[in-house]
Amino acid sequence: MTGIAIAIGVLCGAVGGWPAIVVATPLAIWAIAWNPVSVRGPVVLALLAVVLGTWRRDAPEAWPANVWAGPATAIEGHVVEPPANDARFQTITVAVRAVRTDRVEDPASGIVVVTAPLVPPVADGDLVRVWGTTRSLDDLPDGYRRWLTAEGASATMFATRLRIEQRGRTWRRPFVWAGGRLERILVRGAAGDPGVLLTGLVTGNDHALSEGRQGAFLRSGTTHITAVSGSNFALLLGFSTTAGRAFGWRRRLWWHLMTLTMLWGYAALVGFSPPSTRAALVASALVLAVRIGRKPDFLTLLLLSAAVMVVCDPAVLWRLSFQLSVAASLGLTAAIPAAGPQGVLGWLRLAVLGTAVAQLATLPILLPATGTVSLLGIPANVLIAPAVAVAFPAAAVAGTIGQVLPATGQAVAGVAGWFATWIILVVERMDVGGASLVVGVPSPPGAAMVTTFVAVVIVGASEDGRRWLARTRGSLGEQPARTMAAVTGIVIGIVGGWAAWWLSR
Repeated sequence: MTGIAIAIGVLCGAVGGWPAIVVATPLAIWAIAWNPVSVRGPVVLALLAVVLGTWRRDAPEAWPANVWAGPATAIEGHVVEPPANDARFQTITVAVRAVRTDRVEDPASGIVVVTAPLVPPVADGDLVRVWGTTRSLDDLPDGYRRWLTAEGASATMFATRLRIEQRGRTWRRPFVWAGGRLERILVRGAAGDPGVLLTGLVTGNDHALSEGRQGAFLRSGTTHITAVSGSNFALLLGFSTTAGRAFGWRRRLWWHLMTLTMLWGYAALVGFSPPSTRAALVASALVLAVRIGRKPDFLTLLLLSAAVMVVCDPAVLWRLSFQLSVAASLGLTAAIPAAGPQGVLGWLRLAVLGTAVAQLATLPILLPATGTVSLLGIPANVLIAPAVAVAFPAAAVAGTIGQVLPATGQAVAGVAGWFATWIILVVERMDVGGASLVVGVPSPPGAAMVTTFVAVVIVGASEDGRRWLARTRGSLGEQPARTMAAVTGIVIGIVGGWAAWWLSR
């Protein structure tokens, strides 16, 4: 419980800033005054965690309106993410430092998603100059525009020419090379969007999908399948555990070190995206817990891993991929039973429940980002779940074998491509008129109401949540003075927080 309190304190401080301290202080005073001595230490640590989160807070910056997005004919900047390749183009994300408009070159800023020729191939960290046609996000379809905005992009560009000004010097270059080779193997084995989807399942980079199909995945509520997160690392950890048991290596130190190396090597391969970094931290903690003979608590590990990431890189808190990953993982950890399913009906029930919980948990984040609610997300995810379960490991095996035997890797990728084709077919069939309900971006009070509703439903669906609420209700009902003190502390905290927020505007 102490770990959960510390993690929540860090996250609350990073989100709310110093008004969070105003809210947390009276609550901490009440907890110290009206609770046993044994809880005072955790309460003090949680309050210090709020202060730490506030100190490390990095508020999101709103990009200025990029007036150059329409007339710009060339941009220069650094590649900030590993490129994604298909059979015709490479998709790169460029942090702009200069643009050329009307034969004049000016300093500029912004993030541009560029579709460029395959030659020359670029890598993460390269300084590039590209020529072509830029498009403001205002010219894009509404859902796609909001998604790119939430990811930090400020424009897109279709480049006719690309030149590498300076090769980046980064320790990640070998991983970038291996990732690029893996992508080429998958795309050659399953040409077109199926190969790009396989690449997205393994590396999380699906930017090379055609714009129409990107929109179809978004509207059908299935974009999460190409986010490298806990399921990918769970498969790696399951493979390591199975092999360790089979050969009697499960308790060996060198086997644990090899497992950790595999986990973090995969995280480096996919570019240390926020979901993959969080999943690697949780998986590493599980390995260490087994090593020292402790029973791991997934909720504590999940929250602590998120808090550690925010302390190390405060800007990650505002990235949509990080928020979705944490929210979905929290919902699944709280609501999914620990006992495994029994029989076909049990697996089907688990698939429906998991999809529903993940969609509900991410609703408070996706609704402000897209303004839409997918009505067919649950059936779409249930229909593609078996294909995803086969396509991801098959694509991973194809990419691994292809590093040594390219022809064999491409053949395996071709088989995996059948399942990727089925996934795309289902997504396109689910992307019909009325599949997404356009509700618009909610106001702050509306977003708060949606978040509260989702939290109540997930806590109510959780066995631990219901047990905690019952224990708290019984404890407060037995001590009226303690109940009054709790209510007073919460009211003072809320009023003080609103006052602090109003004065800081």
